[in-house]
Amino acid sequence: MIDGSGLARAPERPADCSGDRPVSPQPAPTRSQGRSVVLLVLGVLLVAANLRPALTSVGPVLPELRADLGLSAAAAGALTALPLLAFAAGGLGTPALGRLLGTERTLVAALVIIAAGTAVRSAAQGTGLFAGTVVLALGIGAANVLLPSVVKATLPTRVPLVTSWYAAVLNLAASLASGVAEPIARASAGGWRTAMGCWGILAVVTAAAWLPAALRARSTTARRGAAVGPISGSPWRSRVAWAVAGYFALQSAVFYSVVAWLPTVMIARGTDPTVAGLLLLTYQLVGLLGGLAVPLLLRGRTDQRGAAMLASGTSAIGLLGLALLPGSEWLWVVVAGTASGALFTLALTLITERSVDAARSASLSSMAQSAGYLISAAGPLLVGALHEVTGTWTVPMVLLGAVSATGVVVARPAGADRLVT
Repeated sequence: MIDGSGLARAPERPADCSGDRPVSPQPAPTRSQGRSVVLLVLGVLLVAANLRPALTSVGPVLPELRADLGLSAAAAGALTALPLLAFAAGGLGTPALGRLLGTERTLVAALVIIAAGTAVRSAAQGTGLFAGTVVLALGIGAANVLLPSVVKATLPTRVPLVTSWYAAVLNLAASLASGVAEPIARASAGGWRTAMGCWGILAVVTAAAWLPAALRARSTTARRGAAVGPISGSPWRSRVAWAVAGYFALQSAVFYSVVAWLPTVMIARGTDPTVAGLLLLTYQLVGLLGGLAVPLLLRGRTDQRGAAMLASGTSAIGLLGLALLPGSEWLWVVVAGTASGALFTLALTLITERSVDAARSASLSSMAQSAGYLISAAGPLLVGALHEVTGTWTVPMVLLGAVSATGVVVARPAGADRLVT
């Protein structure tokens, strides 16, 4: 049971709308009561566990799904691309909805939408499969946007640490769902429907855990401790906000392109399909370690430029190694995967650290994640198109390395100690 009374506003720090004025460190805010904070952090981790399993459980059972429903390869591709577009759409309206309903109520609504979409998708035929996918992804998109603002409100002085925890839980749940999907399908009478639909139960449980806080919450603008409140200005007009959005977009485009194509690239080079799958799993699992290392890199710092540049540069090295130095795939996968986990955690941390309070964090999160996921949807398509044109996987992989290297440049304005209002 999540106690919404533990939410507390982050300190107001002076900043202009352009986001370009350096901000000096401010005294740490007073912490909420320990029990409330612990419950809220646990609640954030529980929400994070819902943000990928409904999607990552699809790939392993996709052949069975296609055979059962007669889906073409193009339709199956659309099924995997739709969620990223829905993430972007779901995130755009979330700050306004949060201001209207309050953070806790909006989170519960998002979780209910995830559960409903998951149920529709696993039970439906034809167009219902796609409709359910869009619905659940809209709910995930809304929750994606809200979590940074909840972290900002709950523990504003421990943003990197809490962000690394929930990013790790998110990635671990995604890997777990991918790993158990096929065994669940084989063991259950419902087959792929059960493997994809069972994650709706987790969404229902999480919604129930947040329900007491949602019922206690009055309108956000009136109640004490609201995580999302009225704001002035827009991050769309801030250069710092665009830098943060660019950093999120670059890491997201690289991650989803690698996840979509790495096994195919390795198999084309003569790697056994099972080994190719293990390489992808390794890429995701070592990312957990990279993400958890971020708080150590940022300890005592309000400027994240060094860590953000290091992560982008390391990712570029790993991807270029994969592209140009065959024979050492395991080494480069570990390098690129570790950097990928750090990049994701840093991208979320930048959203929170560049925001003066939880309300601005939600607004910046909406902008950065909507732009990021729109670009992510195009990333795997561009990689595939380049392969078709060039007849090789080297050029697309070099491109991904170059995209990561671009992050080194974008990290400078995105990681500087400045605020967006």
